[in-house]
Amino acid sequence: MTEKLIKRNPVFQADEINLLDSLVFKYKHVLENKQKGAVQVAQKSKYWNIVADEFNAAALNVSVSYPIVMHLFNILKNNKKSELCAEKRNKKKTGGGPEETIPTNEAIDQFLTTITDIEVHGVLDSDSLRNMSSSTPNNFETILQGNYTI
Repeated sequence: MTEKLIKRNPVFQADEINLLDSLVFKYKHVLENKQKGAVQVAQKSKYWNIVADEFNAAALNVSVSYPIVMHLFNILKNNKKSELCAEKRNKKKTGGGPEETIPTNEAIDQFLTTITDIEVHGVLDSDSLRNMSSSTPNNFETILQGNYTI
């Protein structure tokens, strides 16, 4: 009777997460490309292999293949996004009382700040309205004419 043993993924330490952060940032132009064509998918696969090879070359504690490195990156990115969403939800709560604090991991907090910090330029939204000074009487006329700068 043969049993399949489920191999567990390694536990990554903070220095390994920082190494992965630097490697992903180095190849961010390819790895975070949103295009889904065959050329881009092949290029992403090639660069994930490069990231995994460089990660393994550092020889910190573990040796992993590129699907595991890619999976770790996606998990960390999703965790950071959910922390940011929870923080935004807590800021918009009503009812008084002290603000809830969300526990964060310093390594994850430092990780992906450049990737998940998204700002859209040239689009009129509530942030741009809030940033415009309310002292000028022609704000809405400027917005309607499209002569605003952000």
